[in-house]
Amino acid sequence: MTEARRALLHAALLLVGAVGLSWPAAVAGADTMVGRHFDLQGTIWFISMARRLGADGLDPLTGWPGGASYARLDSFTLALIARLSPGVPAVQLHNLLQVIGVWLTALAAERCAAGMGARGPWSLLAGLSYGGSGLAASALLEGHVYHLLDPGLPLCLWAWWRAGLPGGRPAHGALAGLGFGLALWTTAYHGVVAAILVGVIGMAALLRRELRPGPALTALGVALLMGAPYVALFSAGEGGSGAGVAPPGGGLLSFAPPSPAVDADGHSLSAHLPATIGALAALSPLVLGRAPGWGRLAAAGALCAVLTLGPTLSPPRGAPTYLPAALLGLVDPAGHFRFPLRFAWGSALIAAALGARVAAALALRAPRAALALFPLLLVDLVFWGGMPARQRSAPAGAPTSYAAAPEGLGVLDLLPAPIAGQDEPAARQQALVCSYQVWHQRPLLDDCIRPQPAHNPRLAATAALLAALESGDGAAWLAEARIGAVALHPDLFSPGDAARLRAALAGLDPAPVVSVDQGTLVELYRAPAGDTP
Repeated sequence: MTEARRALLHAALLLVGAVGLSWPAAVAGADTMVGRHFDLQGTIWFISMARRLGADGLDPLTGWPGGASYARLDSFTLALIARLSPGVPAVQLHNLLQVIGVWLTALAAERCAAGMGARGPWSLLAGLSYGGSGLAASALLEGHVYHLLDPGLPLCLWAWWRAGLPGGRPAHGALAGLGFGLALWTTAYHGVVAAILVGVIGMAALLRRELRPGPALTALGVALLMGAPYVALFSAGEGGSGAGVAPPGGGLLSFAPPSPAVDADGHSLSAHLPATIGALAALSPLVLGRAPGWGRLAAAGALCAVLTLGPTLSPPRGAPTYLPAALLGLVDPAGHFRFPLRFAWGSALIAAALGARVAAALALRAPRAALALFPLLLVDLVFWGGMPARQRSAPAGAPTSYAAAPEGLGVLDLLPAPIAGQDEPAARQQALVCSYQVWHQRPLLDDCIRPQPAHNPRLAATAALLAALESGDGAAWLAEARIGAVALHPDLFSPGDAARLRAALAGLDPAPVVSVDQGTLVELYRAPAGDTP
Protein backbone atom coordinates (compact mmCIF):
# COMPACT_ATOMS: atom_id res chain seq x y z
CA MET A 1 0.00 0.00 0.00
CA THR A 2 1.34 3.42 -0.96
CA GLU A 3 1.84 6.06 1.70
CA ALA A 4 -0.93 8.23 0.23
CA ARG A 5 -3.46 5.39 0.34
CA ARG A 6 -2.40 4.50 3.86
CA ALA A 7 -2.94 8.11 4.95
CA LEU A 8 -6.42 8.14 3.40
CA LEU A 9 -7.29 4.85 5.10
CA HIS A 10 -6.10 6.20 8.44
CA ALA A 11 -8.18 9.35 7.94
CA ALA A 12 -11.27 7.24 7.24
CA LEU A 13 -10.71 5.04 10.28
CA LEU A 14 -10.21 8.07 12.51
CA LEU A 15 -13.44 9.57 11.19
CA VAL A 16 -15.29 6.43 12.27
CA GLY A 17 -13.64 6.76 15.67
CA ALA A 18 -14.64 10.43 15.90
CA VAL A 19 -18.27 9.62 15.17
CA GLY A 20 -18.21 6.97 17.89
CA LEU A 21 -16.46 9.04 20.56
CA SER A 22 -18.75 12.06 20.03
CA TRP A 23 -21.98 10.09 19.60
CA PRO A 24 -24.82 11.10 19.26
CA ALA A 25 -23.56 14.42 17.87
CA ALA A 26 -23.41 13.08 14.30
CA VAL A 27 -27.17 12.45 14.19
CA ALA A 28 -28.47 15.05 16.67
CA GLY A 29 -29.48 17.70 14.13
CA ALA A 30 -30.61 21.25 14.92
CA ASP A 31 -33.09 20.53 17.73
CA THR A 32 -30.87 18.68 20.20
CA MET A 33 -27.88 19.93 22.17
CA VAL A 34 -25.21 17.30 22.80
CA GLY A 35 -22.87 17.76 25.73
CA ARG A 36 -23.24 17.83 29.47
CA HIS A 37 -22.51 21.17 31.14
CA PHE A 38 -23.62 24.78 31.00
CA ASP A 39 -20.74 26.11 28.89
CA LEU A 40 -22.34 24.16 26.04
CA GLN A 41 -25.15 26.72 26.04
CA GLY A 42 -22.65 29.55 26.09
CA THR A 43 -20.77 28.17 23.09
CA ILE A 44 -23.97 27.79 21.08
CA TRP A 45 -24.76 31.43 21.86
CA PHE A 46 -21.18 32.35 20.82
CA ILE A 47 -21.73 30.76 17.39
CA SER A 48 -24.92 32.76 16.92
CA MET A 49 -23.34 36.00 18.16
CA ALA A 50 -20.26 35.68 15.94
CA ARG A 51 -22.48 35.93 12.86
CA ARG A 52 -23.62 39.44 13.80
CA LEU A 53 -20.46 40.75 15.44
CA GLY A 54 -19.23 44.00 13.93
CA ALA A 55 -15.71 44.72 12.73
CA ASP A 56 -15.22 46.83 15.88
CA GLY A 57 -15.94 43.80 18.06
CA LEU A 58 -19.23 45.30 19.29
CA ASP A 59 -22.32 43.14 19.67
CA PRO A 60 -25.39 45.39 19.66
CA LEU A 61 -27.74 42.76 21.10
CA THR A 62 -26.02 42.20 24.45
CA GLY A 63 -25.05 44.68 27.11
CA TRP A 64 -28.19 46.54 26.03
CA PRO A 65 -28.67 49.34 25.14
CA GLY A 66 -25.04 50.31 24.46
CA GLY A 67 -23.86 46.89 23.26
CA ALA A 68 -20.99 44.79 24.57
CA SER A 69 -17.41 44.71 23.29
CA TYR A 70 -16.15 41.26 22.37
CA ALA A 71 -12.87 42.15 20.69
CA ARG A 72 -11.16 39.55 22.88
CA LEU A 73 -12.84 36.29 21.89
CA ASP A 74 -12.30 32.85 23.38
CA SER A 75 -11.70 31.49 19.88
CA PHE A 76 -11.33 33.50 16.72
CA THR A 77 -11.23 30.24 14.80
CA LEU A 78 -14.72 29.28 15.99
CA ALA A 79 -15.96 32.81 15.21
CA LEU A 80 -14.63 32.54 11.65
CA ILE A 81 -16.23 29.12 11.15
CA ALA A 82 -19.56 30.54 12.36
CA ARG A 83 -19.31 33.48 9.96
CA LEU A 84 -18.55 31.17 7.04
CA SER A 85 -21.58 28.93 7.71
CA PRO A 86 -24.51 31.34 8.14
CA GLY A 87 -27.10 28.89 6.88
CA VAL A 88 -26.35 26.18 9.47
CA PRO A 89 -28.31 26.51 12.74
CA ALA A 90 -26.02 27.16 15.70
CA VAL A 91 -26.93 23.94 17.52
CA GLN A 92 -26.45 21.82 14.42
CA LEU A 93 -23.13 23.47 13.66
CA HIS A 94 -21.94 22.79 17.21
CA ASN A 95 -22.95 19.14 16.88
CA LEU A 96 -21.14 18.80 13.57
CA LEU A 97 -18.05 20.50 14.98
CA GLN A 98 -17.91 17.90 17.75
CA VAL A 99 -17.43 15.18 15.14
CA ILE A 100 -15.15 17.26 12.93
CA GLY A 101 -13.16 18.45 15.94
CA VAL A 102 -12.41 14.98 17.31
CA TRP A 103 -11.53 13.79 13.81
CA LEU A 104 -9.30 16.80 13.09
CA THR A 105 -7.55 16.49 16.46
CA ALA A 106 -6.96 12.78 16.00
CA LEU A 107 -5.85 13.12 12.38
CA ALA A 108 -3.37 15.90 13.17
CA ALA A 109 -1.86 13.85 16.00
CA GLU A 110 -1.64 10.79 13.75
CA ARG A 111 0.17 12.76 11.05
CA CYS A 112 2.47 14.27 13.69
CA ALA A 113 3.40 10.82 14.99
CA ALA A 114 3.89 9.51 11.46
CA GLY A 115 6.23 12.40 10.73
CA MET A 116 8.23 11.52 13.83
CA GLY A 117 8.81 7.96 12.68
CA ALA A 118 5.73 6.02 13.86
CA ARG A 119 4.89 4.18 10.64
CA GLY A 120 1.41 2.88 9.97
CA PRO A 121 -0.70 1.40 11.37
CA TRP A 122 0.93 2.33 14.68
CA SER A 123 0.53 6.05 14.08
CA LEU A 124 -3.21 5.41 14.53
CA LEU A 125 -2.52 4.81 18.20
CA ALA A 126 -1.42 8.43 18.54
CA GLY A 127 -4.51 9.76 16.79
CA LEU A 128 -6.96 7.68 18.78
CA SER A 129 -5.20 8.40 22.07
CA TYR A 130 -5.06 12.17 21.55
CA GLY A 131 -8.56 12.44 20.11
CA GLY A 132 -9.89 10.25 22.91
CA SER A 133 -7.90 11.82 25.74
CA GLY A 134 -9.41 13.26 28.89
CA LEU A 135 -9.07 16.83 27.64
CA ALA A 136 -10.78 15.97 24.35
CA ALA A 137 -13.64 14.42 26.31
CA SER A 138 -13.81 17.50 28.53
CA ALA A 139 -14.03 19.71 25.44
CA LEU A 140 -17.06 17.72 24.27
CA LEU A 141 -18.80 17.52 27.62
CA GLU A 142 -18.24 21.14 28.64
CA GLY A 143 -19.03 22.63 25.25
CA HIS A 144 -15.51 23.90 24.55
CA VAL A 145 -15.57 22.39 21.08
CA TYR A 146 -13.12 24.98 19.75
CA HIS A 147 -10.31 23.27 21.67
CA LEU A 148 -10.70 20.41 19.20
CA LEU A 149 -10.46 22.58 16.09
CA ASP A 150 -6.71 22.92 16.29
CA PRO A 151 -4.44 21.00 13.91
CA GLY A 152 -1.94 23.79 14.55
CA LEU A 153 -0.50 22.41 17.79
CA PRO A 154 0.50 19.02 16.30
CA LEU A 155 1.81 20.82 13.20
CA CYS A 156 3.89 23.17 15.34
CA LEU A 157 5.28 20.29 17.40
CA TRP A 158 6.32 18.16 14.42
CA ALA A 159 7.73 21.01 12.33
CA TRP A 160 9.71 22.58 15.17
CA TRP A 161 11.05 19.20 16.29
CA ARG A 162 12.11 18.49 12.71
CA ALA A 163 13.63 21.97 12.31
CA GLY A 164 15.96 21.26 15.25
CA LEU A 165 17.31 18.00 13.83
CA PRO A 166 20.10 17.65 11.28
CA GLY A 167 18.74 18.62 7.89
CA GLY A 168 16.19 21.05 9.30
CA ARG A 169 15.18 23.62 6.69
CA PRO A 170 13.53 27.05 6.72
CA ALA A 171 10.36 25.38 5.42
CA HIS A 172 10.15 23.47 8.71
CA GLY A 173 10.52 26.72 10.59
CA ALA A 174 7.76 28.34 8.52
CA LEU A 175 5.41 25.43 9.26
CA ALA A 176 6.25 25.65 12.96
CA GLY A 177 5.41 29.37 12.99
CA LEU A 178 2.20 28.67 11.09
CA GLY A 179 1.21 25.97 13.56
CA PHE A 180 1.86 28.30 16.48
CA GLY A 181 -0.32 30.99 14.89
CA LEU A 182 -3.17 28.56 14.21
CA ALA A 183 -3.02 27.29 17.79
CA LEU A 184 -3.07 30.82 19.21
CA TRP A 185 -6.05 31.95 17.14
CA THR A 186 -7.92 28.78 18.10
CA THR A 187 -7.52 29.45 21.82
CA ALA A 188 -4.90 31.27 23.86
CA TYR A 189 -4.32 28.12 25.93
CA HIS A 190 -3.11 26.21 22.88
CA GLY A 191 -0.95 29.16 21.90
CA VAL A 192 0.75 29.14 25.30
CA VAL A 193 1.20 25.35 25.12
CA ALA A 194 2.79 25.74 21.69
CA ALA A 195 5.13 28.41 23.08
CA ILE A 196 6.18 26.05 25.90
CA LEU A 197 6.89 23.22 23.46
CA VAL A 198 8.84 25.55 21.17
CA GLY A 199 10.87 26.90 24.09
CA VAL A 200 11.91 23.54 25.53
CA ILE A 201 12.57 21.79 22.22
CA GLY A 202 14.36 24.83 20.81
CA MET A 203 16.60 25.17 23.88
CA ALA A 204 17.59 21.50 23.64
CA ALA A 205 18.37 21.86 19.94
CA LEU A 206 20.46 24.97 20.60
CA LEU A 207 22.45 23.24 23.33
CA ARG A 208 23.28 20.45 20.90
CA ARG A 209 24.00 23.01 18.16
CA GLU A 210 21.44 21.40 15.86
CA LEU A 211 19.11 24.37 15.35
CA ARG A 212 20.35 26.52 12.51
CA PRO A 213 19.57 30.24 12.07
CA GLY A 214 17.50 29.74 8.90
CA PRO A 215 14.71 27.60 10.40
CA ALA A 216 14.75 29.55 13.68
CA LEU A 217 14.47 32.99 12.08
CA THR A 218 11.80 31.80 9.64
CA ALA A 219 9.73 30.36 12.48
CA LEU A 220 10.09 33.57 14.45
CA GLY A 221 9.05 35.71 11.48
CA VAL A 222 5.92 33.68 10.70
CA ALA A 223 4.99 33.49 14.40
CA LEU A 224 5.29 37.25 14.78
CA LEU A 225 3.31 37.83 11.60
CA MET A 226 0.42 35.72 12.91
CA GLY A 227 0.76 36.54 16.59
CA ALA A 228 1.04 40.34 16.45
CA PRO A 229 -2.59 40.94 15.32
CA TYR A 230 -3.82 38.59 18.02
CA VAL A 231 -1.86 40.41 20.72
CA ALA A 232 -3.24 43.73 19.46
CA LEU A 233 -6.83 42.47 19.65
CA PHE A 234 -6.26 40.89 23.02
CA SER A 235 -4.76 44.07 24.43
CA ALA A 236 -7.60 46.23 23.09
CA GLY A 237 -10.36 43.94 24.34
CA GLU A 238 -11.84 43.64 27.78
CA GLY A 239 -11.53 40.55 29.94
CA GLY A 240 -9.65 38.88 32.74
CA SER A 241 -11.28 37.65 35.89
CA GLY A 242 -8.79 38.91 38.40
CA ALA A 243 -9.21 35.56 40.13
CA GLY A 244 -5.61 34.42 39.82
CA VAL A 245 -4.54 30.90 39.01
CA ALA A 246 -7.09 28.26 39.95
CA PRO A 247 -6.12 24.66 40.79
CA PRO A 248 -7.03 22.20 38.04
CA GLY A 249 -9.26 20.22 40.37
CA GLY A 250 -7.22 17.50 41.98
CA GLY A 251 -3.45 17.73 41.52
CA LEU A 252 -2.17 14.25 40.72
CA LEU A 253 -5.76 13.00 40.61
CA SER A 254 -6.25 15.12 37.49
CA PHE A 255 -4.43 12.39 35.57
CA ALA A 256 -6.62 9.63 37.00
CA PRO A 257 -9.41 8.13 34.89
CA PRO A 258 -12.69 10.05 35.21
CA SER A 259 -15.03 8.92 37.95
CA PRO A 260 -18.76 9.75 38.24
CA ALA A 261 -17.80 12.57 40.60
CA VAL A 262 -15.86 14.29 37.80
CA ASP A 263 -19.08 14.81 35.83
CA ALA A 264 -21.33 15.60 38.80
CA ASP A 265 -20.40 19.16 39.76
CA GLY A 266 -20.97 21.04 36.53
CA HIS A 267 -17.57 20.35 35.01
CA SER A 268 -15.70 17.40 33.55
CA LEU A 269 -12.10 18.44 34.07
CA SER A 270 -9.78 15.49 33.54
CA ALA A 271 -6.33 15.23 31.97
CA HIS A 272 -6.23 11.44 31.89
CA LEU A 273 -4.43 9.69 29.06
CA PRO A 274 -5.36 6.19 27.88
CA ALA A 275 -3.29 3.71 29.89
CA THR A 276 -2.09 1.89 26.77
CA ILE A 277 -0.42 4.91 25.22
CA GLY A 278 0.84 6.10 28.62
CA ALA A 279 2.58 2.78 29.22
CA LEU A 280 4.11 2.84 25.76
CA ALA A 281 5.37 6.39 26.24
CA ALA A 282 6.93 5.37 29.56
CA LEU A 283 9.04 2.84 27.65
CA SER A 284 10.64 5.58 25.54
CA PRO A 285 13.96 5.61 27.45
CA LEU A 286 14.36 1.88 26.87
CA VAL A 287 13.12 1.62 23.30
CA LEU A 288 14.11 5.01 21.85
CA GLY A 289 17.28 5.61 23.82
CA ARG A 290 19.43 6.25 20.75
CA ALA A 291 16.80 7.74 18.48
CA PRO A 292 17.42 11.41 17.69
CA GLY A 293 15.25 14.03 19.32
CA TRP A 294 13.09 11.92 21.61
CA GLY A 295 14.64 13.29 24.81
CA ARG A 296 13.68 16.89 24.06
CA LEU A 297 10.11 15.75 23.35
CA ALA A 298 9.97 13.99 26.69
CA ALA A 299 11.32 17.07 28.48
CA ALA A 300 8.69 19.34 26.89
CA GLY A 301 5.92 16.87 27.76
CA ALA A 302 7.15 16.60 31.34
CA LEU A 303 7.08 20.38 31.78
CA CYS A 304 3.49 20.55 30.49
CA ALA A 305 2.52 17.75 32.89
CA VAL A 306 4.07 19.59 35.86
CA LEU A 307 2.25 22.80 34.91
CA THR A 308 -0.98 20.79 34.71
CA LEU A 309 -0.74 19.99 38.42
CA GLY A 310 -1.48 23.61 39.25
CA PRO A 311 0.22 26.04 41.61
CA THR A 312 0.50 23.75 44.64
CA LEU A 313 0.38 20.18 45.87
CA SER A 314 -1.40 20.10 49.21
CA PRO A 315 -0.50 17.13 51.44
CA PRO A 316 -2.95 15.85 54.09
CA ARG A 317 -0.81 17.53 56.76
CA GLY A 318 1.76 20.27 56.53
CA ALA A 319 2.39 23.21 54.26
CA PRO A 320 1.61 22.98 50.54
CA THR A 321 4.39 22.50 48.03
CA TYR A 322 4.55 25.25 45.43
CA LEU A 323 4.96 24.18 41.81
CA PRO A 324 6.04 26.03 38.64
CA ALA A 325 2.43 26.92 37.79
CA ALA A 326 2.45 29.25 40.79
CA LEU A 327 4.70 31.55 38.74
CA LEU A 328 1.78 32.17 36.38
CA GLY A 329 0.45 34.55 38.99
CA LEU A 330 3.49 36.74 38.39
CA VAL A 331 3.37 36.82 34.60
CA ASP A 332 -0.44 36.78 34.43
CA PRO A 333 -1.73 38.87 37.36
CA ALA A 334 -5.18 39.25 35.74
CA GLY A 335 -5.72 35.51 35.99
CA HIS A 336 -6.46 34.79 32.33
CA PHE A 337 -5.00 31.28 32.56
CA ARG A 338 -7.12 30.04 35.42
CA PHE A 339 -7.20 26.39 34.36
CA PRO A 340 -3.68 24.88 34.38
CA LEU A 341 -5.29 21.55 33.50
CA ARG A 342 -5.34 22.67 29.86
CA PHE A 343 -1.55 22.62 29.70
CA ALA A 344 -2.01 18.85 29.48
CA TRP A 345 -2.78 19.27 25.78
CA GLY A 346 1.00 19.43 25.34
CA SER A 347 1.82 16.40 27.47
CA ALA A 348 -1.02 14.38 25.91
CA LEU A 349 0.18 15.13 22.38
CA ILE A 350 3.78 14.25 23.13
CA ALA A 351 2.83 11.08 25.00
CA ALA A 352 0.68 10.02 22.04
CA ALA A 353 3.50 10.64 19.55
CA LEU A 354 6.16 8.90 21.66
CA GLY A 355 3.85 6.00 22.48
CA ALA A 356 3.06 5.40 18.81
CA ARG A 357 6.75 5.53 17.95
CA VAL A 358 7.54 2.98 20.68
CA ALA A 359 4.74 0.74 19.39
CA ALA A 360 6.17 0.89 15.89
CA ALA A 361 9.60 -0.08 17.22
CA LEU A 362 8.19 -2.96 19.29
CA ALA A 363 6.18 -4.19 16.31
CA LEU A 364 9.45 -4.87 14.45
CA ARG A 365 10.25 -7.50 17.09
CA ALA A 366 6.78 -8.96 17.66
CA PRO A 367 4.34 -7.76 14.98
CA ARG A 368 1.45 -10.08 15.88
CA ALA A 369 1.66 -9.40 19.59
CA ALA A 370 1.76 -5.66 18.92
CA LEU A 371 -1.63 -5.85 17.21
CA ALA A 372 -3.16 -6.45 20.66
CA LEU A 373 -2.46 -2.78 21.41
CA PHE A 374 -5.48 -1.73 19.35
CA PRO A 375 -8.16 -3.65 21.33
CA LEU A 376 -6.43 -2.58 24.55
CA LEU A 377 -6.67 1.05 23.46
CA LEU A 378 -10.33 0.59 22.55
CA VAL A 379 -10.99 -0.68 26.07
CA ASP A 380 -9.18 2.40 27.41
CA LEU A 381 -11.27 4.82 25.40
CA VAL A 382 -14.70 3.27 25.97
CA PHE A 383 -14.51 1.72 29.43
CA TRP A 384 -11.77 3.77 31.11
CA GLY A 385 -12.39 7.13 29.48
CA GLY A 386 -16.14 6.56 29.42
CA MET A 387 -16.91 8.11 26.05
CA PRO A 388 -19.43 8.38 24.51
CA ALA A 389 -21.56 7.14 27.43
CA ARG A 390 -20.80 10.34 29.37
CA GLN A 391 -22.47 12.48 26.70
CA ARG A 392 -25.97 13.85 27.33
CA SER A 393 -28.66 15.21 25.02
CA ALA A 394 -31.17 17.99 25.72
CA PRO A 395 -33.83 19.76 23.65
CA ALA A 396 -32.68 23.02 22.10
CA GLY A 397 -34.78 26.17 22.05
CA ALA A 398 -36.11 29.07 24.11
CA PRO A 399 -39.28 29.24 26.22
CA THR A 400 -42.10 30.34 23.93
CA SER A 401 -43.07 33.25 26.18
CA TYR A 402 -40.07 35.23 24.88
CA ALA A 403 -41.81 35.48 21.49
CA ALA A 404 -44.26 37.95 23.05
CA ALA A 405 -41.48 40.44 23.83
CA PRO A 406 -41.49 43.50 21.51
CA GLU A 407 -38.85 43.38 18.80
CA GLY A 408 -36.13 46.02 18.88
CA LEU A 409 -36.33 46.47 22.65
CA GLY A 410 -34.38 44.76 25.39
CA VAL A 411 -35.47 41.86 27.58
CA LEU A 412 -34.46 41.99 31.23
CA ASP A 413 -34.25 38.50 32.75
CA LEU A 414 -35.16 38.67 36.42
CA LEU A 415 -32.99 36.15 38.28
CA PRO A 416 -31.81 35.79 41.90
CA ALA A 417 -28.86 37.94 42.94
CA PRO A 418 -25.59 35.98 43.07
CA ILE A 419 -24.14 34.98 46.42
CA ALA A 420 -20.89 36.77 47.20
CA GLY A 421 -17.88 34.63 46.40
CA GLN A 422 -19.91 32.06 44.45
CA ASP A 423 -19.73 32.89 40.76
CA GLU A 424 -20.71 29.47 39.47
CA PRO A 425 -24.53 29.77 39.88
CA ALA A 426 -24.44 33.18 38.22
CA ALA A 427 -22.45 31.76 35.30
CA ARG A 428 -24.99 28.96 34.86
CA GLN A 429 -27.88 31.43 34.82
CA GLN A 430 -26.10 33.68 32.35
CA ALA A 431 -25.29 30.82 29.98
CA LEU A 432 -28.95 29.78 30.07
CA VAL A 433 -30.53 33.17 29.30
CA CYS A 434 -27.87 33.97 26.69
CA SER A 435 -28.54 30.69 24.92
CA TYR A 436 -32.26 31.56 24.75
CA GLN A 437 -31.30 34.57 22.64
CA VAL A 438 -30.21 32.23 19.85
CA TRP A 439 -33.92 31.63 19.22
CA HIS A 440 -35.80 34.71 20.43
CA GLN A 441 -33.24 37.26 19.04
CA ARG A 442 -34.25 40.02 21.46
CA PRO A 443 -31.53 42.27 22.95
CA LEU A 444 -30.24 41.23 26.39
CA LEU A 445 -28.68 43.22 29.19
CA ASP A 446 -26.14 40.47 29.93
CA ASP A 447 -22.51 40.59 28.90
CA CYS A 448 -22.55 37.02 27.67
CA ILE A 449 -18.78 36.44 27.44
CA ARG A 450 -17.64 37.47 30.90
CA PRO A 451 -19.46 35.33 33.50
CA GLN A 452 -18.30 37.20 36.61
CA PRO A 453 -21.18 39.04 38.33
CA ALA A 454 -19.08 42.20 38.68
CA HIS A 455 -19.02 42.47 34.87
CA ASN A 456 -22.72 41.73 34.26
CA PRO A 457 -24.78 44.89 33.60
CA ARG A 458 -27.99 42.94 34.16
CA LEU A 459 -27.41 42.92 37.92
CA ALA A 460 -27.26 46.72 38.22
CA ALA A 461 -30.31 47.03 35.96
CA THR A 462 -32.22 44.53 38.10
CA ALA A 463 -31.50 46.53 41.25
CA ALA A 464 -32.59 49.75 39.50
CA LEU A 465 -35.82 48.16 38.26
CA LEU A 466 -36.73 46.83 41.71
CA ALA A 467 -36.16 50.27 43.21
CA ALA A 468 -38.29 51.86 40.49
CA LEU A 469 -41.09 49.34 41.02
CA GLU A 470 -41.07 50.06 44.74
CA SER A 471 -41.44 53.80 44.10
CA GLY A 472 -44.08 53.32 41.43
CA ASP A 473 -41.83 54.44 38.54
CA GLY A 474 -41.27 51.04 36.96
CA ALA A 475 -42.89 51.86 33.61
CA ALA A 476 -40.93 55.11 33.27
CA TRP A 477 -37.68 53.35 34.10
CA LEU A 478 -38.29 50.63 31.48
CA ALA A 479 -39.03 53.27 28.87
CA GLU A 480 -35.84 55.16 29.64
CA ALA A 481 -33.78 51.95 29.55
CA ARG A 482 -35.45 50.90 26.27
CA ILE A 483 -36.61 47.61 27.78
CA GLY A 484 -39.75 46.12 26.33
CA ALA A 485 -40.27 43.14 28.65
CA VAL A 486 -39.19 41.60 31.93
CA ALA A 487 -38.77 37.80 32.00
CA LEU A 488 -39.32 36.47 35.51
CA HIS A 489 -37.94 33.02 36.35
CA PRO A 490 -40.05 32.36 39.49
CA ASP A 491 -38.85 28.80 40.13
CA LEU A 492 -35.39 30.15 40.95
CA PHE A 493 -36.73 32.30 43.80
CA SER A 494 -38.21 31.32 47.14
CA PRO A 495 -42.02 31.17 47.08
CA GLY A 496 -42.29 34.39 49.12
CA ASP A 497 -39.88 36.34 46.88
CA ALA A 498 -41.60 35.04 43.74
CA ALA A 499 -44.99 36.19 45.06
CA ARG A 500 -43.70 39.67 45.86
CA LEU A 501 -42.08 40.03 42.45
CA ARG A 502 -45.27 38.91 40.71
CA ALA A 503 -47.28 41.46 42.64
CA ALA A 504 -44.88 44.26 41.73
CA LEU A 505 -44.69 43.30 38.06
CA ALA A 506 -48.45 42.97 37.77
CA GLY A 507 -48.59 46.75 37.87
CA LEU A 508 -46.78 46.73 34.53
CA ASP A 509 -48.62 43.83 32.91
CA PRO A 510 -51.56 42.20 34.72
CA ALA A 511 -51.68 39.39 32.12
CA PRO A 512 -48.13 38.09 31.62
CA VAL A 513 -47.35 35.50 28.98
CA VAL A 514 -46.48 32.25 30.75
CA SER A 515 -44.67 29.25 29.30
CA VAL A 516 -43.44 26.02 30.88
CA ASP A 517 -41.58 24.51 27.93
CA GLN A 518 -37.82 23.90 27.70
CA GLY A 519 -37.94 22.56 31.26
CA THR A 520 -38.41 25.95 32.89
CA LEU A 521 -41.19 28.33 33.94
CA VAL A 522 -40.91 31.83 32.47
CA GLU A 523 -43.40 34.66 32.99
CA LEU A 524 -42.98 37.53 30.52
CA TYR A 525 -44.26 40.94 31.69
CA ARG A 526 -44.46 43.46 28.87
CA ALA A 527 -43.86 47.15 29.47
CA PRO A 528 -46.97 49.30 28.99
CA ALA A 529 -47.22 50.03 25.27
CA GLY A 530 -47.62 53.76 25.76
CA ASP A 531 -44.46 54.03 27.85
CA THR A 532 -41.99 52.41 25.47
CA PRO A 533 -40.49 54.20 22.48
